Amino acid sequence: MRHYYMKEWAGVDPQTGGPLWIRWEDENGNLIHGADKKEPFKISTTDIYNQASNLFIKSAYPDLTGGISNDFSYKNFSLSVYCNYVIGSTINFSQRQSIDDDGMVLSKGQMNFIKGWTRWEKPGDMATHPRLIFGGNKNSSQPSSRYLENGSYFKVQNVTLSYMFPDLFSGLKIYAGIDNLAVYTKFSGADPDVNIESPNVGQSKWGETYGAPRRYTLGVNLSF
Repeated sequence: MRHYYMKEWAGVDPQTGGPLWIRWEDENGNLIHGADKKEPFKISTTDIYNQASNLFIKSAYPDLTGGISNDFSYKNFSLSVYCNYVIGSTINFSQRQSIDDDGMVLSKGQMNFIKGWTRWEKPGDMATHPRLIFGGNKNSSQPSSRYLENGSYFKVQNVTLSYMFPDLFSGLKIYAGIDNLAVYTKFSGADPDVNIESPNVGQSKWGETYGAPRRYTLGVNLSF
């Protein structure tokens, strides 16, 4: 099973506001990585990106995926609802390397903090984000598990309401539908519904990602 293999984010140094990553060492103090298949003699943190270990962090696959479909009828009305869900998914939201980069590129650092995220401002702050510094904060925006996010979601994929005319107009049905009505997730990006075989967001040339658009349909069915 594929895993994200990268440097493991250890948070923010509360005294300096600098980034921290996990470092594995052997008995001689040499840097080792997860692929070396050696048990670490010492595990510590470092604020130097290139001195951190590359480790197997999390599986790239969700624990469970599925869908739920329900059809309701009342007299000549019918309501169809289709939902799908993913549980235990982990997404590499790499677009945040640009929009959540601690000052590396000020014109791109436009990330809106979600609930629970805080920026380091003074010694003693227990923050989720390093100190904001023009030009970046010690490579804090380089690839690491910092940008791995919970991609679990529940999505209302489609809702369609239809009406079948009786008697004289029997065989005539009108309907209205909505696609991508709502999604419930803790993912900070636009849409957690990603390709499971490549669960990365923001890998295009410019790093843009867009959620699935909400679509409205109106239609008429006529049968003889």
